[in-house]
Amino acid sequence: RLAWRRVSKASIPFPKMGKPKKKGRANKKKRGGGAGGPPNSRGANAGEVNGVFRGDVPSFTFGESEGGRGRPIRTLYSSYKRATDRFLRYMLNNVPENLRCDNVSFILTAADWMAENEHKLPQWVLSDLKLSIRMRSRVARSVYGGGDDGHKHFIEVLVYCWSILQTLPKTESAFAPSQEEEDVSQEENKFSAFESELEDEDDVEDEELFPTKPVPRPEMNTNEPVTFEDLMKSDDRNDAFLFLEVLDQLMGSISHQCTVLAKDVLSSRRAGYPESNMVEKLLEVGASSSMAIQKVQQLEMELQAQHNHLKTPFHVMSVLVLPHLTAEISKIVEAHASARCPREGIISFLGDSIECSCRNESDRKNRKDTLVTDFCSRYHIDGRGQEKIDQFYLAVTTMCLLELPIKLEKATTDPLRSQMAAAGGQSKAHSWLSNFEWIGQDRSILHTIRLLQLFGGVVAKTPPNRKVQAKRGSFGKSPWVAGRATKIQFDMDELLMSDVLPSWLVMCRQGIVGKAKLPIEAELCPLFVSLRSFFENPEHPVSWGLSFGLHAMLTGVLEIGAELDSVSSVSKSSFRHFFKQVEGANAKSKNEEGLKVCPAWKHNVGILLFLDNYNIDAFEERAIWNPISAGTILNIGTYFGNLDAGCALIDCRSQLRIVLFMYHGHLIRGLIRRGQIPLLDEIYDTFKDCKAIWTGSLPKRGELVYKFWLSQGMDPQEAKAMSEKARCTVKGTTRTIGVGDGDATLTRGRRMVPIDPAEISTSYRRICCRDFADVVDKYHTSEQKMRTKGTDIYEYAVRTNDTLDAIESEQVLLSFNLTSVGYILEQYVCSITRVMQWEPLLKGQPDLDMRQGFFCLFARELLGRLDFSVDPQDRSVDFPAYPVMIGFA
Repeated sequence: RLAWRRVSKASIPFPKMGKPKKKGRANKKKRGGGAGGPPNSRGANAGEVNGVFRGDVPSFTFGESEGGRGRPIRTLYSSYKRATDRFLRYMLNNVPENLRCDNVSFILTAADWMAENEHKLPQWVLSDLKLSIRMRSRVARSVYGGGDDGHKHFIEVLVYCWSILQTLPKTESAFAPSQEEEDVSQEENKFSAFESELEDEDDVEDEELFPTKPVPRPEMNTNEPVTFEDLMKSDDRNDAFLFLEVLDQLMGSISHQCTVLAKDVLSSRRAGYPESNMVEKLLEVGASSSMAIQKVQQLEMELQAQHNHLKTPFHVMSVLVLPHLTAEISKIVEAHASARCPREGIISFLGDSIECSCRNESDRKNRKDTLVTDFCSRYHIDGRGQEKIDQFYLAVTTMCLLELPIKLEKATTDPLRSQMAAAGGQSKAHSWLSNFEWIGQDRSILHTIRLLQLFGGVVAKTPPNRKVQAKRGSFGKSPWVAGRATKIQFDMDELLMSDVLPSWLVMCRQGIVGKAKLPIEAELCPLFVSLRSFFENPEHPVSWGLSFGLHAMLTGVLEIGAELDSVSSVSKSSFRHFFKQVEGANAKSKNEEGLKVCPAWKHNVGILLFLDNYNIDAFEERAIWNPISAGTILNIGTYFGNLDAGCALIDCRSQLRIVLFMYHGHLIRGLIRRGQIPLLDEIYDTFKDCKAIWTGSLPKRGELVYKFWLSQGMDPQEAKAMSEKARCTVKGTTRTIGVGDGDATLTRGRRMVPIDPAEISTSYRRICCRDFADVVDKYHTSEQKMRTKGTDIYEYAVRTNDTLDAIESEQVLLSFNLTSVGYILEQYVCSITRVMQWEPLLKGQPDLDMRQGFFCLFARELLGRLDFSVDPQDRSVDFPAYPVMIGFA
């Protein structure tokens, strides 16, 4: 055994934050990052933050759609625990009472009794047993081993039960839990299509885990039998492994998306296509990464709900990689403590020890000097026991120093690593997650967690109006050059600590992310929300959700390689181009009296232009416009800006409804053909299923006026009356000039149904409403479904694939600038008023809004003719407006 001593860690090279120094001789040196800094570098010293926000924060009055949000779904580790619990309860409830007891070895007796009595077994019991064996065996076969002797014995017992029970006669009943369980299941899992189903009978399984022949009966543990309650409580290690396994698979998916983006950029360039073609792939990267981050956040909450002592990543690593230390400290506590210390308390202590190692020495929340004392005081451990526990604390901190090194500590860790290797101890860095491809080895997410925690300690001491900048070159080669990194650890540290985190700190404190909370930000930009929360509480332990998101950002930068600056430039310019179009439409809107004074236009354009605050030059481009965050920002602009705000702007004065009813009327009367006006064709195709516009199915001839008034908020009886009046006008039985008093009365006080973006965009419904009720798995083979259906990664894959397919199929819609289209349509509607010479009639009634009066004339004179005339272009019909109508047609 080694005698552990305290090891000094290097201080982190962030300057002390406080009041700026007074000007003096020492400050006359040239400021700034120098030629070695990356584009938009703002220097190596802390300074005041300026120029990172424009305008005022608007009020957000749209964007929240009903349904589909927030209800959690069942996770894999909660499912297998329920399966284990159901299996154990079935075994207890279906044997004679004299055989029942609450320890694991009882199951052997129960299985033997069922075999002797040829007990008929429901198929769902075997399904639950199979799920329990499969999930627990994953941990047993991993690099971490199968846990303590009790868990190993339990797996042997379950395998033996399988060999016995699978030979028994089966009943026809499928899985049927109690009514109470059914209610819980329905509440937790809205998307039941992805719930684990009964396995196919021909499922080929591992003979070792699911033997088809009898296996030796495990010996019963008579010394310290493990109770069911203790066993279920100690499933934390299994659950921690499964949690990290899902994180690894999700990170692999993000890596694949970014690799596809890189290949697409290169192939498009070779083919001579515009670089803006990459925007579609960036939208897909942003959507898939946000869905992955949401999944991690949900899994993290579920893990904490299952195991209250696994509150932080440090506690998760404690239960996963330090079970031997947990056992050793348990022996010390048993010998030297006068109060009972549960296993969970020891795991928490070891996790807190890891956390201390990951914090700055000067961090106010670093409990390095009091942690051991507090633990020993809580459980009344004597002095001798405290000395032993202090040695374990020093061992853990030294292990962490070797496991999670940074460049600044190389002088300390290299000699220590050599000593450890000579003693046969841990010598290799990043070994704790060595069996995970995407979050382990040289892509270790634990490395990212430590850097985040270090940065949080610096932020906690930084005044809100100051920026933080590390000394260039402290964490890696400077300048950092895109395309040279081959791994995340060390190669990406300089980018993360000198560019990414300092820029996002300003964005979350003084920028748009800190200034406003968007109505659907949890769905569109969960990473930005996590960053804001972290910088609001920088002394708190970092979360898995935040760490995963930042690690995904670094993974995206690694995969995109030398194309990073191209992606940054194109995504930023595409985002800016959208706002130039909005600004142009807003400037032109001053020419139309109606839009100039329209509150809805002014308010929603204000919301749109507010989003341009993401595009501030003061921020480091690689920090804000890397593949993950660029894709996320483009999704914000597309779904919240263009679709949410755009749907309000394109119809703010009913201009969309007017044009679509006119166009549809011309189509059904054969006055126009598809293809003559491509823009109208595309708008029509986009909104032809919108209930707010058509109030059901598309109108037939004779229904145009009626359905138009329904879409304007009129009740059916009044709409029929208006339709009849239009028919009489066209047929010549009545003559109405201008807007009658009765018509004016009916048009006042109506409430139109607003256009819901979810009705016109499937990808909006998937991303912003979390509505996956009708997704279809189009890519998994039957064998893949059989193996993975019901797992978290299968659910993520199916939903993500469906969402990306929707983005691809909606490129025409997503490329529309609905604000600009809204202005064009309004300009067209105003031209109808002028061409038809209606302005004198409308201005003659000062108590009636001109657009409301327009509705009356438009429905009666134009839609009425399309509805009821034999030939809308027949010049012989005595129709008051037919000369201008002919010209219009």
